[in-house]
This record gives sequence, C-alpha cells and structure tokens, in this order.
Amino acid sequence: MSAVLEARSISLHGQEISYWLRRSARCGGVNLRVDERGLVVSAPERISEQRLHGVLHDAAQWVLAKLAHWQEWQARRPAPLQLRDGAVLEFLGMPLPLALRAGRYSAARDMFSLLVSVPKPEDEACVRMQVNAWYHDEALRHFPGRIAHYAEQLTVRARKLTVSEAKTRWGSCNAHGEIRLSWRLMQAPPHLIDYVVAHELAHLRELNHSPRFWELVASVYPQYRDARKELDSLTQRYMAL
Repeated sequence: MSAVLEARSISLHGQEISYWLRRSARCGGVNLRVDERGLVVSAPERISEQRLHGVLHDAAQWVLAKLAHWQEWQARRPAPLQLRDGAVLEFLGMPLPLALRAGRYSAARDMFSLLVSVPKPEDEACVRMQVNAWYHDEALRHFPGRIAHYAEQLTVRARKLTVSEAKTRWGSCNAHGEIRLSWRLMQAPPHLIDYVVAHELAHLRELNHSPRFWELVASVYPQYRDARKELDSLTQRYMAL
C-alpha cells in the first residue's frame, strides 16, 4: 500500500513553502526531492516535528533554489494534450491519430490510428488512462531489446527495468543495475530512445557526467550531442501527454 502524502507548509528564509510529506516505516532518514508535484519530503513514520523542521531549515538554500527552477518549469510547461477523437499523438516519431469509441476498456493500434474504447468517450480522464496504459505496454515491449543491445556493447548488466510515469526526466539508474525509463519516450523516434538507453547504461560504469562518462556514451552512440539537442527541443511536447 502506498504512503499517503500530507500537504504541509513551512517558512524558510521568510518565504512560505508548501510541500508534501510522505511518512514511511521503511524510510531510514529524511529525503528531499523536487518533482512535478513540487517539494516532496520522505521521512520516517515517527519523526518529530522538531527534527523535520530542522532538516528543512538546514536545506533551505537548496530547497529554495530547486523550487525556483521548478516554478520556471511550471510556467513554461505546455497544457496537457487534449485527448479527443481525432487528436494526433506520436508513436516512435510518427503521427498516430486517436480514434475513440464507446465500449469496454481497450486500446489497440491498427495501420492508421490508435483505437481506444471506453464506456464514455467524452470522459477524458478515462481516455487518458487507456492511452497511458497502452504506451506503458508498448514501452515494456520496446525497451528491453534496446537495453540488451547497448548493455552488450558496454559490457554492463541491467538487472531490472522499471517503466515509469516520470514527467521531469527520461531515465535514471543506480549502482544496483536498476534502470528506469519513462514510457513517454515511446513518442520519440527510435534513435532518440536509443540515446537515452545508451546514456543510462553508461552510468552503470560511470555514475557521473565526467569526460570518461561521455567517452563511454560516444563509444556506442557517437552522435549523442545531436540526439541530446534534438530530445531537449522535443521534451515539452512529449511531456504534454
């Protein structure tokens, strides 16, 4: 069962800051992160208010800087794509018209469109749920093969793949060989997906962005600079889904 997020606020350097508090018995310390929801604080279940506030005050400069960037991102963020009949999605870099119909929940692609069936096609939340689930399933089919391809070239082992809902980053990895990739990448052309996969797998040998890391990326994906610029130019569009 997922932990409940509590809406909180605190004054840091004279600014009233809103944040989400996530309490967990498995959490060994206080962790701070800023994602699409804003500031999220994960903390042990029985943490005292004094300790919690102390951590936030100690990290005030970092929190305020991160939230300033987050607010800029929010201001530039495009409105969510409206999922109506005839809306044009993207799949592997190609246009994919959306066709809605009334019926049992389903989503499937034919030669010309993505056919989505929901009991009430005018219910955009239900349509979005089906569309997102379809992209998620397609990501589970597409990503493993690309991971295997670049893992062999980099002589690394990806132990686990998680397809995420992330809206602020395309991928991540950790020292345990666990790779996370956003299903929203499935909107991108295959060569951009390959760039992200190569990038994350290179981190399994260099958990940084040092010159050595970029040399590793270039060894398997020489055109990484062009791919990075292209993906950056498309990020806002893809994240609107």
